[in-house]
Amino acid sequence: MKIIIDGLIYSSAPSGGGYRYFNELITRLSQFPDAEINIYTRKNPTHLPSGTHLKIEQDTLPTGKWLPEGWIKDNLRHVKHALQKQILKRKFAGIQNSIFHSTYYTACPWKKMPQVTTVYDMISEIFPETFELPHIKETREAKSKAIKNASQIIAISETTKRDIQKVYGVQEHLIDVIHLGVDYNFFATKPSEGITQALLSKHHL
Repeated sequence: MKIIIDGLIYSSAPSGGGYRYFNELITRLSQFPDAEINIYTRKNPTHLPSGTHLKIEQDTLPTGKWLPEGWIKDNLRHVKHALQKQILKRKFAGIQNSIFHSTYYTACPWKKMPQVTTVYDMISEIFPETFELPHIKETREAKSKAIKNASQIIAISETTKRDIQKVYGVQEHLIDVIHLGVDYNFFATKPSEGITQALLSKHHL
């Protein structure tokens, strides 16, 4: 099984929950011998994951970070996004037995390829009046398209699943609730009994 992932999260938001989620997911999926993961990321990505059956390809288009903020940069960003879609289409055209999973609500460039979309919450859809910034509106539109085009949706909670059904009318069988896991590396070494008792005594617990 080939899994194609757009590495958008590694250039647009190289930190936070979504970034950590995909780093953990990709690292573990790459350990399966029958999985082949292709990540197509933009130029100068940050802290890409590593794995056995993992192939990373970087975009060669210029970043345009040196341009001042304004309508010129905004228009060039849209042009670049369109070019990236075309590059993706050509690069992976004709691939069989593949699944597309976007890291940040990008609709699959290939209509016949199954697409998986992970949704963390529906806060901006439930309370749109509190999310009026242009970039959030743009993300919400992309998210809507990705959800509607998805072959299967991963929701991280039952509440998120219900909200997706409420807002977009997605059928229940198309949404799988998969709760977030915790990496054991986040846990500190278990303290000794003596240290525990000393701490309890110190704070009169």
